[in-house]
Amino acid sequence: ICFNSWDFGGQNIYRFTHQMFLTSNSIYLLLWNITDPTHITIREVSFWMNSIAARVTNPTILLVASHLDRY
Repeated sequence: ICFNSWDFGGQNIYRFTHQMFLTSNSIYLLLWNITDPTHITIREVSFWMNSIAARVTNPTILLVASHLDRY
């Protein structure tokens, strides 16, 4: 098993380079703090889902909303 992991972080300045890491046979994990509106919004999660879907056929995307227990 080969395991590689990348943390894109979501910064706008790096978005052009992210497309090089979107490949088939990958599992995508979209993780965000659901209680912090300044962190990542649903609009940004949609952006990532659409970016992955545009470059990968039938991607596996896991959505993880964290910190809900602190709300």
